[in-house]
Amino acid sequence: MQKSEIYVDRGLAYLALEKQPEAISNFERAIELDRKNARAYYNRACTSHQLGDLHSALTDLTEVLYLNPDSVSARANRGLIYHQLGHRQAALQDLRFAARHFDDRGNRAASAQMQHLIDRVRQSGSALG
Repeated sequence: MQKSEIYVDRGLAYLALEKQPEAISNFERAIELDRKNARAYYNRACTSHQLGDLHSALTDLTEVLYLNPDSVSARANRGLIYHQLGHRQAALQDLRFAARHFDDRGNRAASAQMQHLIDRVRQSGSALG
């Protein structure tokens, strides 16, 4: 196991204890040790999202997708954050990608959940104008 993975695991332990600042600190240390550790970026994104720091979460999820373009969970979560930030088209693009990939993998429940989110994003757009 790489040293960076130890910090990711420790960050997850802190997250389970609802100690988000300590979790982020450990994810950051993991990234310092391995700039290509997609798992560290993903978990830091999720923690930032929990803390309401949508822009940091978005940046980290984009980095995950740079490192691993086929990460469906990163794409789905980024789509959700885009929606929360009001970036409708970007949200739809990511959520459609995730829905297709979940469907291709036979995960009908996740695909249906993505479709529900797509419908919500569409409705929020039509309510605005």
